[in-house]
Amino acid sequence: MGLGSEDRGFIEIHDERILTKREIAFMYVNSIAADGLVKGLKSYYYILNNLFRTTLNPKNGSASHLYGYARNILVRMGPGGAPFSVSHFLWNEL
Repeated sequence: MGLGSEDRGFIEIHDERILTKREIAFMYVNSIAADGLVKGLKSYYYILNNLFRTTLNPKNGSASHLYGYARNILVRMGPGGAPFSVSHFLWNEL
């Protein structure tokens, strides 16, 4: 995939625990109302979530919930997000 050997040295998201609703509250327009649902996400995270659901997990659970590692990957894609191993993520998801 052209990611190089550096990618294999980054943290694997699947080795982490799934983030809680409180830990992802910053992704919501109203952080107090963060409930793990897609409704209320800031537009940036909403669009990214739709992209990931379409390409990686098209039939994994309800489209209105942030399931599994979707929370973790969205946090990593936000400002200040730590790098992660894309190749390991894709391998585990596909």
